[in-house]
This record gives sequence, C-alpha cells and structure tokens, in this order.
Amino acid sequence: MAEERGLESEAIAVDQLNLKEGMVTEIMTPKNKLVFIGKIESYANGVLTVRESAERELPLAVYNREVKARFIQGERIVMVKGKVCGSTKTLWRIDRLEAELMQEKRAFFRQSVTLDTPGTCVLRSAGALNSRGGHGEGPCKIVDVSVGGIRISSPERYEVGDRLSIINVHIVPSEEPFSFTCRVRRAVPDGRESLYGCQFEALLPKEQDRLLRAIFTVQRLERQKKKEL
Repeated sequence: MAEERGLESEAIAVDQLNLKEGMVTEIMTPKNKLVFIGKIESYANGVLTVRESAERELPLAVYNREVKARFIQGERIVMVKGKVCGSTKTLWRIDRLEAELMQEKRAFFRQSVTLDTPGTCVLRSAGALNSRGGHGEGPCKIVDVSVGGIRISSPERYEVGDRLSIINVHIVPSEEPFSFTCRVRRAVPDGRESLYGCQFEALLPKEQDRLLRAIFTVQRLERQKKKEL
C-alpha cells in the first residue's frame, strides 16, 4: 500500500483501469480500516458498484462517505478512492473516483498473511530427483501466502529454479483447499529445514480471486483478534 515505506505510486485515470465484473476488492476507510470484502458488479459512467462478496448485509453508508477500494491488477495493486453515492443492504455505489497504481511489484508479498497450518501440504518436485537425491516429495509448513506467491518451510532440499506443486493448502475453513504450481525463487537454510520463497505460475484469474478473498478474510479475522486483546 502507498503508506508502506519504499512503495511508490502514480496517479492514473480510472477509465484506463480494466475494472471487470466479479473482480474481488477490499473496501476500506481512508485510514485503511476494512469495511467489507466485495466484488465489482459494474463500472459505468464514472460509478463503481461493489457488492458484498458473501451477500451479507452491509452497514448503512452515509452519502458522501469517503472510501478506498483496493484490488490486484496484473502484478500491481490498484487503489481507487471515491465517495459513496448510493447503497443498499448488499451493495455500495462509489463515484468521484481517483486511482493510484502501486509501482512496487513486491507488493504481492507485502500483503502476505501468516498461517498456522503445519502439515497441510505436500511438495512435489517437477524433476525425478531433488537436490538431495530424493524423489522430491515431502511435508511442508506454510509460513505465509500472498496473491503472488507462497513461503514454505520444509526438510526437503530444493534449488532456486525448481518447479513445485504444493497441494492441500488450507487458508480459511470456509474455502476449499488450494493447490498451486510455483517456482522456487529463494532458498534459505534454517537449521534442519529450509525456507523457500516460491512464485506462483499459471494461477487462473478465478483462483486468484478466490485466493485474494481468502487472504482478505484472514486479514479481517486477525484484525478482530487484535481488537479483542
């Protein structure tokens, strides 16, 4: 996000953005407090219509309320600012839009969510053997996950450039487990295990939206826990 150090942004015309129906977005206050997770229903005549993703009842929106809509586009994060011009129990309409395109490609990883999910995935090497001479299968623990990639800890040894399949990744109980194909971009020995930073490959838009929705859900639950402490 623009508030993070080292993350540059540039203004861009909203009409230049590819705002598509069904795109997952996070609606926030100007101070980045999550209001709800939604999906774009339409963008027409300068009005962005966002529907609550799970059809839950939304809080009543005050006319002219300032909000932000954050979503992923390609390898960047787009932040759209505007004001509420209408609402129902399940959707908000936002106009007077201004957009900022985040320039930091590593922003994917800055939106990561820490998981406590040991033993929820299996690593499979694309080759016959891994760098230790094994068959390339073994347990792994999810350290964090974002829309752009996943970081894991595993006793197996893999090298930068290895292609892996990571299966049965549980992020939130309400979502079916994920399976990813990714490539190792970073390998760091850590005692008996190693940490691997992996970049997703061929993640379909539908799966990207589902993953983004799951990440937003975990973020919301983490914020609620902090409030309760």
